[in-house]
Amino acid sequence: MILLLLFLAQPLWAQSLIISKSPDFSTQDTEFSFDDILYVRAEVPQIDFTAIKKNKFKLEPENNGSLYEITGNLDNNLDGTFTTSISLSGLDQTFSDWQLEVEIEDDFKNKFKSQVALTITGNSGSEGDVIITGRIKRIDSDIISIANEDIRVDAQTQITEQGNPLEFSELEVGWEVKVVAQRLADGSLLARSIEVLDRVKLGEKIEIEGRITVLTDSSFVISGLEFLVTAATEIYNKAEQEVPFSYLKVGMKVKAEGESVGNGR
Repeated sequence: MILLLLFLAQPLWAQSLIISKSPDFSTQDTEFSFDDILYVRAEVPQIDFTAIKKNKFKLEPENNGSLYEITGNLDNNLDGTFTTSISLSGLDQTFSDWQLEVEIEDDFKNKFKSQVALTITGNSGSEGDVIITGRIKRIDSDIISIANEDIRVDAQTQITEQGNPLEFSELEVGWEVKVVAQRLADGSLLARSIEVLDRVKLGEKIEIEGRITVLTDSSFVISGLEFLVTAATEIYNKAEQEVPFSYLKVGMKVKAEGESVGNGR
């Protein structure tokens, strides 16, 4: 079982930040490909749009700092909404888990700040190689799942760790890998190579920061790693006040510390 300590970010604003693949925002999406355009709309009726002091967005890979971030300003539509569009084709395609942050403030100290997590994977519908980096979420007989993509492995797939060959049977859920895969005509992915970047060893102390993507009555998942919750688990909010497990919600950004018990847990 895992013991962990969480420092939770304060709850975000209400759902006033919308991201979509469509310029008319007819859909609300969280999964994109690198050939998509990301459309962003912030609905901020509490902000005086005639007296804007701060207006910015930031798009960056989760847990990888500011080195790969894109920043800019949103268009003020002078009706309580701010919008922009971001081409994803120029992003670093070695990352699949990204975070968009929007911050708007007026001269009267009314503030809006919201974050949303999104997944960006290989170019959709095109033949050629794509690169996907992330933690293994599932392993089947000839399939690994990473960043919401199922990737088939065959006898020609090269699997290595620090230049040393590995067998497919040695891979484990929770390991971070870089996959170079071929996008076939039917849209499926076939792995050309799998490089192990980080493995979680049994008994290893784990510290990870990210958003909760799955929540059950006894566990939660961050970046493909499942954390088990027991009676000994301690959970704290940002003010360092102890809170119950029921306080956790999907989408919350947390910092978790624990110990590996194997198989991605």
